[in-house]
Amino acid sequence: MTFARMSESLVILSQFDPRRLELLPRPMLLNIPTEIQEVIILDAAIVSPASIASLSATCSLLRTLINIPLDGHLWRSIFLAFFDDPRQALSLESNTPVDKVVFNWQREAQRRFRAKFRLEQSHTAEIEEFEDIVDEDAVNALMETAINALPGQALNVSSKNETYVTECMRGVILSPPTTQSSAKLRVLAALVDARTSASLPILPLASASSRLPSRAYVYNMRNYNERNKWGPWLPFKDGSKDGEINYIHLWHIIDVLRHNAHERNNCDLPIDGIGGLRALSMPKQDLHVEKEEDTAKTKYNDWAGVEGVWMRTVSFMDYRDLHAYNWSNFDTEGGEGQLSTAVFEHENFAEAFRVIRAYFTVVRVEETGPPGYPHRPTIHFVGDTAIPNYPHDVSMHRITEGTVSMTEAGQVRWSFNTRVGGHEWSSEGVQLGRVQSRAGVVGIWSSADHEEHDPAGPFWLWKCGESTKRPSKFPGPFHYLIIHHDQ
Repeated sequence: MTFARMSESLVILSQFDPRRLELLPRPMLLNIPTEIQEVIILDAAIVSPASIASLSATCSLLRTLINIPLDGHLWRSIFLAFFDDPRQALSLESNTPVDKVVFNWQREAQRRFRAKFRLEQSHTAEIEEFEDIVDEDAVNALMETAINALPGQALNVSSKNETYVTECMRGVILSPPTTQSSAKLRVLAALVDARTSASLPILPLASASSRLPSRAYVYNMRNYNERNKWGPWLPFKDGSKDGEINYIHLWHIIDVLRHNAHERNNCDLPIDGIGGLRALSMPKQDLHVEKEEDTAKTKYNDWAGVEGVWMRTVSFMDYRDLHAYNWSNFDTEGGEGQLSTAVFEHENFAEAFRVIRAYFTVVRVEETGPPGYPHRPTIHFVGDTAIPNYPHDVSMHRITEGTVSMTEAGQVRWSFNTRVGGHEWSSEGVQLGRVQSRAGVVGIWSSADHEEHDPAGPFWLWKCGESTKRPSKFPGPFHYLIIHHDQ
């Protein structure tokens, strides 16, 4: 029997009752070299990952070989047949050499296979059963698959992870974003290049009803306080790590902004597949500086890729509508203190949507980062922002000053203030995916004073794919701020 025929026979037989393999002469199985057995298992896995479990049930020899391997090379081969090598992304995250990264190939492959199987099961289930089927571990496995794809240096190489997650998500009908797990899956669905129940409607005008819950959440001023840093963060609790993302809040921010951009068709948000979550996937820019040593990359440890040109979108409600929604309009049928969403359903309701251009310059980087991330110290930056149509009008420019840092939970946090006239606005954002991701930063702007009736709204910040000149000689407040910090 040839090797190919042997492999084909075992795969076919493994799809039936394992006891049928007892018909094979036992010496035949025992005499196959281990290397050939592993190749057969790998071939079976490529045909269908479920074949691995079937093969392990055929006899104790294969069960031991599959479930209790002497080393990780079999499961490493199976894993890499489906996914990108995660050690490159994890090496970048931990600042550990690739060959020193510890990764459990068997466990992580099984988690990802299970996640796909669970999503396939959900197609025929009731929506109320969705979260019981696609549980938290399945969602986390999918998100980890997305963010641990090959880093951006390998963008010219197709990502197995992106293909796998896209196929997993295609056609999925998602449950409402009432838990962190369900909201995290919706964030992934908003970015993936596949139609799901969370995809934008083809006709922009059809989006009014679908985004009402997100508007109601984002513009509810009760969702902003010191405990969540006035942004999409979970309040710190004993036993948890500070700086965990509130995925429910994050989903609603993304949902509001993507609908606003979609109906106006005047802004290309960085929603072009989950490849945008990959580390170092943000566009590279030629800053045209006079001296190479003046760039943040060489002068400072700009690990977050702060320096350069960015685009920022912000949305906000008319203050009269915001006040009516938050402080003078309660739903008598919805329970005590329940806000009425009637204001969003009025035919004249509209949000403002602004596209702003920004240039950020790194001015200082602290000596070391927090525990776990000493290679990522806090970055201090200043910026000049302007409405794109008025790049040379000094009155239209705004001063921005802020930091990029790592949270205890391992998230990249952006915090910055922008002065507009005599008022100061603060922004709190989280980097989507890994460091320097093309998907950018999503968060909330609010008044820096955080008074009781002050407004707030969503923003999205991402790096442009273009070259530019450093505006260090700009004859306005930005130039003064640069000089001030350099002294």
